[in-house]
Amino acid sequence: MLEKLSLKSNNKTQQRQAIVDDLTMDKNILTISDSTSIVVIDKMTNLEQTVIQRWAAGANPLVQNVLEKFEIRQKERVNEINNDRQLCLHLVNILQSWLLFEQYEERIKL
Repeated sequence: MLEKLSLKSNNKTQQRQAIVDDLTMDKNILTISDSTSIVVIDKMTNLEQTVIQRWAAGANPLVQNVLEKFEIRQKERVNEINNDRQLCLHLVNILQSWLLFEQYEERIKL
């Protein structure tokens, strides 16, 4: 009987550790994704400025409409990336809280 309880406890500990490992990995992936988003926004902004300067330099009135649509689309993309970043940050906070809870639970059992 004591062996069964020991095996169950061991199995639960292994399952809990697997969950903690998965949560930690997910948190790290989301953190990297957030960092990547910042780099992408910077690159997009630089490319946008280059395109605007080149098109504006030509001062072609026919290009003005295309340029305006381009600027609108770029702003939409930046907003989408910012929304994704906010979601990533919220998920990282949730995962961090969950991990802290799991650590707390383990301390109580000891």
